[in-house]
Amino acid sequence: MDRFGVHATASRGPDFYQGASIPMSKTYRIACIPGDGIGKEVIPAGQSVLQALAASQPGLGFEFTSYGWGGDWYRAHGEMMPTDGLSELKNQDAILFGSAGDPHIP
Repeated sequence: MDRFGVHATASRGPDFYQGASIPMSKTYRIACIPGDGIGKEVIPAGQSVLQALAASQPGLGFEFTSYGWGGDWYRAHGEMMPTDGLSELKNQDAILFGSAGDPHIP
């Protein structure tokens, strides 16, 4: 375990994937929710990292959909996300979430 509490694990070698069906090309749909505070900075940085990874790996791609849910949304709408927000997220492969915790919101 490192000083950040992260456990390092060995990657699995090519033998692990023998016989596995691995798609030759895949584009992942990523929901991006910056949230509050530093999230508005780290989400674009995370997207840049993923785009650089995709550029270095033939057949790998990412499609980002941004959602402006967080403290500003709450102040404007009185809710943290629209009532159909979860159903919208179910269409995504993953969520890149920034931060939550505006001290002015209960």
